Amino acid sequence: MRFAARHTSKICQSTGRLGFTLVEMLISVTLVLLMMVMFAEIFGLASDSMTLQRSLADNDQKVRAFTTVMRADLHKRTFQRVVPFHPLESVDVQSELFEPRRGYLYISLNDPANAVDNLLQFTALTTIRLENSDETPYYGNAAGLVSLNPGVSSVADAETEIRRNSQQPEHDDGELRLNFAGASKAAEIAYYVRGGRLYRRTILVRDPIAVAGSSTPQPRLTWDVPNNQPFATPIEYLRHSNTDTTFNGQYAKYDPGQTSGYSLSDDYWADFSFSAYADTVGGFDGAQLLNETALANDGIARSLGFTSAPIGSGARCFRFGFDQAASVPGNPGTSREFSRADPSDPNFFFIGRYTAEEMSHGDFNFPQNGSTAFGSPTTSLDNPMSYSTSPTDANQDGIIDQLRGGPRRGEDLLLSNVHAFEIDVWDDRLGDFVQVGHSQSNAAGELGDYHRARNLQLNQSTPQIIVPSPDTTPSSPWNTAPYDQWTGRIFDTWHYQNDADGDLTGTTTDRQLPPYRALTFYPPVGNAYYGTSTTAATPTKPIWQARTSPSKYIVGDIVFPLTEEPQDFSRYYICITEGASPTEPLWSTTSGAVMDAPAGEARWVVRSNVRPLRAIQIRVRFLHESSGKMRQLSLVHSLLN
Repeated sequence: MRFAARHTSKICQSTGRLGFTLVEMLISVTLVLLMMVMFAEIFGLASDSMTLQRSLADNDQKVRAFTTVMRADLHKRTFQRVVPFHPLESVDVQSELFEPRRGYLYISLNDPANAVDNLLQFTALTTIRLENSDETPYYGNAAGLVSLNPGVSSVADAETEIRRNSQQPEHDDGELRLNFAGASKAAEIAYYVRGGRLYRRTILVRDPIAVAGSSTPQPRLTWDVPNNQPFATPIEYLRHSNTDTTFNGQYAKYDPGQTSGYSLSDDYWADFSFSAYADTVGGFDGAQLLNETALANDGIARSLGFTSAPIGSGARCFRFGFDQAASVPGNPGTSREFSRADPSDPNFFFIGRYTAEEMSHGDFNFPQNGSTAFGSPTTSLDNPMSYSTSPTDANQDGIIDQLRGGPRRGEDLLLSNVHAFEIDVWDDRLGDFVQVGHSQSNAAGELGDYHRARNLQLNQSTPQIIVPSPDTTPSSPWNTAPYDQWTGRIFDTWHYQNDADGDLTGTTTDRQLPPYRALTFYPPVGNAYYGTSTTAATPTKPIWQARTSPSKYIVGDIVFPLTEEPQDFSRYYICITEGASPTEPLWSTTSGAVMDAPAGEARWVVRSNVRPLRAIQIRVRFLHESSGKMRQLSLVHSLLN
């Protein structure tokens, strides 16, 4: 062993190496660094991939949430067959059935150069199960109401009264306990963008639980608490309090924080999420107003379909977001979509609809018609729905200055960082999605069904410029350059009794036409109900005239009736057997029916001439925060069942 040690020592001395050389160390360090870089690169790629996947998942979740909500709402729309009403239609003589045409569907595109001033609003009913079987009702705020005659004096009294009165809006959700929530199967729903935020504004249309002896949407005191018996004449909570100046037009709501059990309030839109109408005293809009022939409690014909009938006529606009007061002479029922009536005003901006935050503000007073029935306004917004008021947004954050800070902030927000919300309609004549009021024609040179020249109102000898125009005079800023391209950009299902002066007569001077009512064939140029523009009237078909041999009708000839009621050109008749026609046939109104005729005379088959709106396309573009990139969603929804 001593020899081995001496031998090893000699070898070490001969080689002179006690460790690694510098080159070897550099090589080793380099290899280690390369390995670390590789591991870091792999980790970075894996991390980026996970971030991308999370971003895509988040984006998909937002898109899925939006499409799910939007499709569910559109499936439940009450206006299932989207054929606008014509003033010649009536309950007795219907061009199209009224049942699938309840409530309304309203599309406003406004400035064609602006991608965020579109508005979609319609009525919905959860019991419609054609495409979606979910009957979950719409929910919203509902305060408990108590009486001041004979009155309550404690929290226990207030709670007892509310529990015993199932006619309370607070009980519409089926809960007898006080949960400050109401529900309804019916609602008005509006989609719009303001301040980069896409809102889904839902206003419930009251559908109260059926109570013996009471079917009104107005909450009534149906139980006399002190005497433990029903009232012989029910008292309506909102109405009776307005007759007593002691309460300054306020109503009493349940308030467990008060010794008396109640507090007085005029903040209707903070207490309730229900649609309401303006009157000497206010009231709740009921689901029966979805019916185009609905009668209100006072026997006056009312419907949510109305857009233009003066407040004094009894039949007037009840829609959410529309001016119920005739504050603009000659044009009641104006849709409040902008801050000013004049687009050239520096304070002009798009409102769309007031948000839940703004409407729940204490200064947004019910019933929004300038009346002091429910308290005196403390701001300049006496009637927020009227263009006579001037809301501002000084810091341009999309919130109206006078109504900032309402307690229901954010509850109607659907999507943030939105840069575009655009709505197109399907034009059958063009076979493409287009904007309402476009300027396109097909290969044959025919104008599209929703070409601006086909707007029935603009083509009248006395133009009837509808919302958002605050005026019907040609000098209005909406009707002059550079804003004239804004007109004709509204689609509305309308109402057959829309009337400018409230007399509900059938004259063409005041019975208002819908903006668009697409037809397969148009009547001869100059018809009072379909305009005077030659471009708007093509392609045309003639009115029936008596013919005898040899100038008889041949197979394929198409005519409109001479005396059909109503003569709104909703049907045309095509000749299937040639022959003479010395006297006008007794026209059938059943589409597809073959009409009999004496030997040698022309035989006809009935065809529907109206073109229902088949589909809409909604494009939403938004900034996705996680990825920092713009995303676009295109949603195509059929309006045919």
